[in-house]
Amino acid sequence: MILSLIHIIIILGVPYLSQKFSAYAKSSILSPVVLCYATGIILRNLTSFPVDEILANSLLEASIILAIPLLLFSADLMQTIRYAGKSLLSYIICVVSGILCVGFSAFLYTSKIPLVWIISGMVVGIFTGGTPNANAIAIALEAEDAVILVNGADTLVGGLFLIFLTSAAPLLYAKVLPKFDKSKLSEGMTVMEKDQIIFKDLLKGIALAIMVVGLSAGITYLVYGSLGKESNTFLILMLTSLSIIASLSKTIRSWKGTFLAGEYLLLVFCVVVGMLANMVEIINTGLDILGFYCLAFFMTVVLHIFISRLFKIDRDTVLISSTAAFYGPVFIGQIATTINNRSLIFTGMALSIFGLAIGNYVGIGVYYLILNWLG
Repeated sequence: MILSLIHIIIILGVPYLSQKFSAYAKSSILSPVVLCYATGIILRNLTSFPVDEILANSLLEASIILAIPLLLFSADLMQTIRYAGKSLLSYIICVVSGILCVGFSAFLYTSKIPLVWIISGMVVGIFTGGTPNANAIAIALEAEDAVILVNGADTLVGGLFLIFLTSAAPLLYAKVLPKFDKSKLSEGMTVMEKDQIIFKDLLKGIALAIMVVGLSAGITYLVYGSLGKESNTFLILMLTSLSIIASLSKTIRSWKGTFLAGEYLLLVFCVVVGMLANMVEIINTGLDILGFYCLAFFMTVVLHIFISRLFKIDRDTVLISSTAAFYGPVFIGQIATTINNRSLIFTGMALSIFGLAIGNYVGIGVYYLILNWLG
């Protein structure tokens, strides 16, 4: 009981302290998300702190599920729809880059990874909309044993890249990609970008978020007959869709504090992910898969940037679209805050939904292509 209480205090307290320290340090590198990830990783890997994985996983799921509606409630569809075309193009470039780079990596690792085509399908699923796709693809291909290793590689590589996205990436991307044009944004969007909290609005937002979660879970249960890994993709799709419907209300969008609450929950998520990342186990049991994932991931990032430059796509759009592809809806708000451009939140969420919807098809399709090629 005492240990569980200590876990909760750490997981909920570290985000607050990281925000305060980051504001005091005034450093783009020491952002709250970097500090939260680092704290969790250090506790798990460099100390004797006994991580309660059952409690940690429960908080991990709860933080994601509640963060999505809270972040979406402040999104304005009409303000972001004008940028959808370029954002969709950037997202498609990222996904196609991922397919090509995964295929190339599979060719290089054919002799090192048994059934590399299964791993390839799962990785493409991640590159299309995040980890829920990989889990669904593993179930479809009866490869549940590979989930731990692929998710472990994703946690390690994706976590490091997320730190890069929230620290040095905006500066480096700006050197090779055009600047986002904010001159077309309306006054209403400028107001939405301000950080404000009204306690009454925040309570209403949290209550509505809980209602949306409950309704999404209920619909998912009716469709699948249970709540579990098999239904996670549908649950996230339903949760995000209902949150978007709620955001169409001008009254709900005017509530102050919902975005900041969702952002805080993402920091909670970062702490927990760090605490669950056993680096020694990941390296010892899946070194080849880790190498495969690293190669495919970073080749995809480079190719995405290169092609986006050819199409003159701006920095902010590339960052948001790549976040939608690699991470799904969970970190869109965090990256939008990092680049100080929340006008792309709704677009990023829309791309994330699209990725979750098509990821399973794309991943399984790549599995069959590589199986016929290398099998």
